[in-house]
Amino acid sequence: MSGIGKQHAFIVKVQSAAGLDANKVAREIAGVLNDPRSWTGSGTVRFALVKDAKAADFTVYVSAPEVADAKCGKGTWVCVRGSKLVLSAAGWATPAATYGGDTTGFRRYLVNNAVGTYLGEDKQSCGKAGRPAPVMAPQGDDLSGCTPNPWPFG
Repeated sequence: MSGIGKQHAFIVKVQSAAGLDANKVAREIAGVLNDPRSWTGSGTVRFALVKDAKAADFTVYVSAPEVADAKCGKGTWVCVRGSKLVLSAAGWATPAATYGGDTTGFRRYLVNNAVGTYLGEDKQSCGKAGRPAPVMAPQGDDLSGCTPNPWPFG
């Protein structure tokens, strides 16, 4: 889907206290956003990881849990404050129980849920038990009968 839709440039900042490799995290986030199952699957948006913060439309922060709690609320996995998307390093390192140990899947969910919020997507709930949860549904605590799903177009 490259070259299709409005481009959103972004940067990734990883708080050193999170204990993560910033370059690896940035590559993983870029990979999620450029996957056709992600928001690029709509054909209306595309994403570019940039080095210059001044060229970025939004910033993804992966923050130590105590910083994410202070910015988002205690125990919150992700929040969006304008062009600042905050992901808790706790969720990045250890998936919610709802994801059954699938760290990669939960990371994809965190990224897609945050970016969906940034793009103006509405929050959703489980549509029908046994079906994949909408990516804009809260999937960190209770899937309400749905199955985990990290993709908007999966």
